[in-house]
Amino acid sequence: MNAQLQRALTSRVFIEQAKGVIAARNNIHMDEAFESLREHARAHQEPMHRSAANVINNVVMI
Repeated sequence: MNAQLQRALTSRVFIEQAKGVIAARNNIHMDEAFESLREHARAHQEPMHRSAANVINNVVMI
């Protein structure tokens, strides 16, 4: 598998995991969790996979 595809798959896994964490913490639907994650990434001018990793690692609470 090429490196670019592997990175994309890994990023997607991080994003899905972070959506679950955000949804559970805030008792919201997964779609709302995705919007919250996207808004956070945009507000902090960072890629979504980085914001997602920070959520998973409890660096940031969304």
